[in-house]
Amino acid sequence: MAGSSKHRIAVRSRCPRLTVSDDDFTLPPHSRAYGEYFESLRDEVSRVYDIAEKAREMGFDPTTRIEIPRAHDVAGRVEATLEGPKGVANRIRELQKNLSREGVALAVAKEIAEGKLGEFYDPNLPPESIKRQDKEKAADKAVRVALSILTESITAAPLEGISEVKIRGSDDELYLALFLAGPIRAAGGTEAAMTVLVADYVRQVLKLPAFKATPEEVERYLEEVELYARNVHLQYPVHPEMVRFAASRLPIMLNGDPTEEFEVTGSRDLPRIGEDNRVRGGAVLVLNDGVVGRAAKLAKIVSSTDMKGWEWLDELSDLETKARPEEEMSPDQMLEPKSDYISDVIAGRPVFSHPSRVGGFRLRYGRSRNTGLAGVGVHPATMYVVEEFLAPGTHIRTERPGKGSIVAPVDTIEGPIVLMKNGSVHQISDVDEARNLEGKIKRIISLGDILVALGEFLENNHPLAPSGYCEEWWSHNLDEAVSRLTEKQISQRLSKSELTITELNEMVESPLTRIPSGEEALHLSKKLGVPLHPRYLYRWPVLSPTELMNLRNWILSEYTLSKQKEGDLISLPRDKSFKNLLEKVGIPHRISSDKKSLILTDSPLPIIAQLGSRDETPKGETSLQMLNSVADVVLRDKVGFSI
Repeated sequence: MAGSSKHRIAVRSRCPRLTVSDDDFTLPPHSRAYGEYFESLRDEVSRVYDIAEKAREMGFDPTTRIEIPRAHDVAGRVEATLEGPKGVANRIRELQKNLSREGVALAVAKEIAEGKLGEFYDPNLPPESIKRQDKEKAADKAVRVALSILTESITAAPLEGISEVKIRGSDDELYLALFLAGPIRAAGGTEAAMTVLVADYVRQVLKLPAFKATPEEVERYLEEVELYARNVHLQYPVHPEMVRFAASRLPIMLNGDPTEEFEVTGSRDLPRIGEDNRVRGGAVLVLNDGVVGRAAKLAKIVSSTDMKGWEWLDELSDLETKARPEEEMSPDQMLEPKSDYISDVIAGRPVFSHPSRVGGFRLRYGRSRNTGLAGVGVHPATMYVVEEFLAPGTHIRTERPGKGSIVAPVDTIEGPIVLMKNGSVHQISDVDEARNLEGKIKRIISLGDILVALGEFLENNHPLAPSGYCEEWWSHNLDEAVSRLTEKQISQRLSKSELTITELNEMVESPLTRIPSGEEALHLSKKLGVPLHPRYLYRWPVLSPTELMNLRNWILSEYTLSKQKEGDLISLPRDKSFKNLLEKVGIPHRISSDKKSLILTDSPLPIIAQLGSRDETPKGETSLQMLNSVADVVLRDKVGFSI
C-alpha cells in the first residue's frame, strides 16, 4: 500500500446522472460534529434543489423538471433514475446482504420479469395468457434495472444505451431482441456483455425460444464489427473467427438503430434487421468489446450463477487465449510489448512512453487513498517534469492492463530520474524541486512509478506483470528475517550499528516513510540476509552483460579505499561512454567544478557492496545474475516491468 496524508483526492465523474443525498437520509450515529456536518449537507442540497426547481419552472430549459434525482445509495439511485418499479430499492438492499452485484442484478431482473416487482402483469396468470406487450414491458424494465445495478447507476447506459427491448417474430418463432445505441459504451465492456446475459435470463424466465442467427446475419455482424473498428474505434482487436463464433450462438438478437454513415456491402436488406444497411454501433460494441472481449470473465460469472445455455463461452475463452499467445506467459517472464493502445493516438496528444520501453513508468502494485479501479498514481514530481500534462484527474490510456485511467498524485512512490543540462543525474522526490528544475532538464531517464491496483488486472482478466523491487516488498523480507530470530539474536546482529529493535519494527510497519540510511541498509543486508534496500539499488537489468562488466571494471579500477577516506564520495575520471552507462543504470552523479571528474553522489559503501571485489569474476547469463555472484549483498530486480 502506498499513501500519504498529503494526498489530494481526484474525483472522477462518468456521466451527469450522479445523485445526491435526499430528505430520507439517516444521519450516522457519530459525534455531534458529524451530525451537524451531514445536516448541513442535507440542508444545502435542499436549498440548491429549490433554486433549480424555480429556475426550471421559468421554461427556458428543455424540461421543467430536474432530471437528476436525489438518492443516498445505489439502490435509491436505481429506483429514482429509472422511475421504478416501486419498491425495487428496498429489494436491492435486501439482496445485497447475501449476493454479489451480478447475483443481485439477475435476481431483481427475474422478479421483475415474473411480475413480482412492478405492475406489468399478474404473476399468478399462466404464461400463455400473459399479453405479449406486457411481457415486453417487463423485459425492458428488467434489463434496464439490472444494467443500472451493474453500473451502480452512474452512467447513461441503462437509459440511452438501451433503446428498447422487444419480443419479435411470429407466434411459433418468437425471440427477444435488444436494441442498443452508442451510449452503451459508457457501461464498460463487462457490464455491456452482462446485459446480454441478463436479457437471456429474462428470456428464459418468460419461456421464450432462443434466437438463432442465420449465416447471412452472422456475416452481417462481422462486417459491421470490421467497419466500425476501421472507421471509429474498438477497445478489443477484431478476431473474425471469434466474432462469427459468438454471433452464431447468441440466444438474444443484438440490434439497434444505425449510428454511422458508412454501410455494409454484403448481407444487405436482411428481413430481421431491416432495409437500413448502415452500421449499428451499439450492437457492435456489445458483441466485440463485450461478449468476445470479456469471454473469460463472462464464463466465470456464468459458472458462479449456474446459468444455462452459455457453456459455449468456455470454448470462446479458449479461442481468445489462442488469439493472444503472449498472454499465456507466466508472470516471471517478460510479456511482449502491446502496441494496440498507441495505434489510436490522436494527433497532438502527448505520448509518455512507447510499449514496454525501459524508462517508461515502472509498474508498482498497490493503492493510495486517492487511487483504485480506473485510478492510477504517479509521483507529483513526474507531473511537473512532463510539463503538467499529467495533472490530477487527467485521463490516460495505458499499455497494460489496457483500459483508460485517471491520474492522481502519490508522493510515496518513486519519482522520475532525470539528466540535467549541466550533466548531472538525480532522482526527483520533491515537488518544489521539480518546480525549480523547469527548463533545466535535458532528458528524462525514467518516468518513475505508476501505482496500479491489483484489481485493475483482475478486472481486465490480464495476467500479472512482474513488479520491480520496492519498499513494501523489502519490509516483508525484513519482517520474515526478524521473525526467525530471538530478541537476543537480533540485538547481537545489531550490536555494531545504532539500530534498535523499535526502529526495525518501524521499518516493517512504515516502509514508505522510515527509510534506512545507506549504512543501515548495508548492515541489515549483511547481518540479517535481507536484499539490499531498493533506495540504494540501481537499474542493473537495463545493462547488457558486456556493458555491466565494462562499467564494473571501470568503477572498481578507479576507486580504491586506500586512496579515499571512508565516507568520501566516489570520484571517477570523466569519460563519455562510461557516463552514458551511469545514466542508463540511474546512478546519481554530477560533474566536478573543474569539469574533469564524475562524482557519484550516493553513499559509496552500498555502491561498492553491489559491485563486489575486483578479485572475483562475475558469472551468470544476465546482468543481475552476474552481479549477485560477486556482490556482498543480495540484489533484486528494481526495474520490473515498464508500462
